[in-house]
Amino acid sequence: MTDARRLLLVLLGVLLLGLPSRGLAQPCQGLDAQLMPMPSASEALAVGGSAVPLTPAKYTQGGYNAALAFLTIETATISYTLDGTTPTATVGHQATAGSSIALCGLEAIRAFRAIQVSGAALVKVTYFRTR
Repeated sequence: MTDARRLLLVLLGVLLLGLPSRGLAQPCQGLDAQLMPMPSASEALAVGGSAVPLTPAKYTQGGYNAALAFLTIETATISYTLDGTTPTATVGHQATAGSSIALCGLEAIRAFRAIQVSGAALVKVTYFRTR
């Protein structure tokens, strides 16, 4: 089998299996067509010089826990952590204005913390729960 044919078969397998491609939206593991998430709440989170978490009253609204949070960084660069530790301007992952972050699962949503890197930032968040 030639290398080109082997590559073609691998690519075809990836497409058939529905494995995520780089740059495409990736669903949360465990959510399928029967458990499709539906929007349940949203917030605009001001991110300044002190680390801030997402708002518990939003992701537990109406007695439902969010299964997914979709965040867009509207202004300025933020630094964020996903393990509950406190980020700083130089510690954590950075996300620039115009980028987005998907948090899958309640534990990831609870653990998220963000801080500004170079000026106050606005992060818009939409929470989703399963049907």
